[in-house]
Amino acid sequence: MFYFLLLAPPSAPACVLWLDHAPLVQDYRPPSCPLDLMLPWDWYDIRLIGWDGALVCEWPASTSLTFMPCLPVPSDYYRLEVWLNTNVYACSLIGSQINQDTVSSQCPAWLDEYQAGSLEIRGPYPINPLPGPNNACVLPQVNNSGPLATYKQYIFLENRLEWWGIDTTQEIWQNRYDDKLKGAADSAGIPASLLKGMLSVESQFWPLWTGTTGEVGWLQVTWGGADTALRYDPELYAAYCPRALWSGCENGYEGLDPHSQDLIKGVLMSDLVVTGTPYQASDQAADDLWIYAHILRAYACMATVLYPDLDTWRSAAIIYNAGSACITGQITCNQGIEYLANIAGK
Repeated sequence: MFYFLLLAPPSAPACVLWLDHAPLVQDYRPPSCPLDLMLPWDWYDIRLIGWDGALVCEWPASTSLTFMPCLPVPSDYYRLEVWLNTNVYACSLIGSQINQDTVSSQCPAWLDEYQAGSLEIRGPYPINPLPGPNNACVLPQVNNSGPLATYKQYIFLENRLEWWGIDTTQEIWQNRYDDKLKGAADSAGIPASLLKGMLSVESQFWPLWTGTTGEVGWLQVTWGGADTALRYDPELYAAYCPRALWSGCENGYEGLDPHSQDLIKGVLMSDLVVTGTPYQASDQAADDLWIYAHILRAYACMATVLYPDLDTWRSAAIIYNAGSACITGQITCNQGIEYLANIAGK
């Protein structure tokens, strides 16, 4: 089976953006520029225009989709245009041969142009989808059938609820998303109670908690934490790599250059940023529970490599909070011991 593309003459840029910074690939990837993902990027030119209307630089998209090949001078704003350097995409076809019946069934809007001979057919292109994510490491079986409700008292959470004038109790607030948390934990194969305990210590379930060194989300994920998550959880990597890069994802996270890895980490981190009122932000954070579950799974996989003879889930929690240096043989540092004590219990 092959892809075929029908083309027509160009008329205008496929996308125009106004930016207050030098453009990144995130700026012109969908949905910012509503371009069909099936269209080969080597058919595009990207043009950067400065505040005075002068062309700053122009380059084929096939040359780079992850960094700029030119360094523009600082400016208050830029105009970024994405142009087709050949013809405008019309329609895609799948089949071993292209004829009137194929066009009529798959691209009926272009049948008249096809019969008139005004369309150019490009192809064949082999269909080579990215391979599915590899399985994560083998982890101990978990049982999440028990109750998940907690009744802890948190000074910071109490102060935040009072400051915002939210008429609810701490118990209600910390247990609102237990069903969704349990579902995320079951899907990732991690202990729901452990994940909830870590959330309680990292953020006290307050979605607008702001870390002092760039941590984000209910689990206060750091840049290094995002790196570990993408490195040890293939499913998380498979979900985020295509959102940051247009090519190279099949090489795996460790097969990418540091700049490409940073782009993927940036997309993951940005997904964990929540906004709005506390209720709105909490709903957004709850939607990210599957990410947090996979992050914990990644640390568990890391623990199986570093400490194969120790309890996997205990080790995962320790290295998430205190780092791998916290565990030396059978000895755990004080920070790790304190963290385990804080996440335990109801």
